[in-house]
Amino acid sequence: MNRSDITTRAAVITLNLLQREALADLLQQERKHATRWWSLLNEMRFRGELPDWIKNQNIGSHPSYERMEEDRIAFNSALFGKRIHIHHEGEVTYESTDPNIHTDY
Repeated sequence: MNRSDITTRAAVITLNLLQREALADLLQQERKHATRWWSLLNEMRFRGELPDWIKNQNIGSHPSYERMEEDRIAFNSALFGKRIHIHHEGEVTYESTDPNIHTDY
């Protein structure tokens, strides 16, 4: 997959590196909580432990995770001008000492 992570045209503001890192760190912490809650709800759904009032809301399901991921990418693009790797400017590069591993993602 050779899709660029950079979406600078979507960015609504310009951040310097220190601002980018500070916001990315805070956002990552908030997302960690959201993902943890989604995982708990998903596990409860899998076990059939969700109360009726939440079963019908499609929370903690695979489609709800996909919607959350789409929103995350849209937000990242608008704030950081990047889809995924929000802590860094430019394209992310991967290096491997194993010649059999392709690193051109």
